[in-house]
Amino acid sequence: MILLRRTLVALAVALVVVVAGVAVSIPFDGWLNRGRVAALTNVVADGATPVAVYLARPAEADGPLPVVVMIHEFWGLNEALLSKADLLAADGCLVVAPDTLRGTTTRW
Repeated sequence: MILLRRTLVALAVALVVVVAGVAVSIPFDGWLNRGRVAALTNVVADGATPVAVYLARPAEADGPLPVVVMIHEFWGLNEALLSKADLLAADGCLVVAPDTLRGTTTRW
């Protein structure tokens, strides 16, 4: 019975440590990566609430281009998404990737 109680207490403590670690890591990651999205984007839209946008254009454009609006996932606008936008632009597409999270990213 004592072994079971100690095991349950150890599991409860481990759970509290994990939850506290995740809760602390989110603002720490935001502090660590501040200004990262601003360095990635190359266009800022005019208006009341500016939204940073990455615009990838093909090197040579003759006539109308297919346009791809690339929306990022939970991770935010990051280097992996921008490299995919550049690959699509190399194939002849105009790619617009807005930063819908407005600067919030994570490396998780």
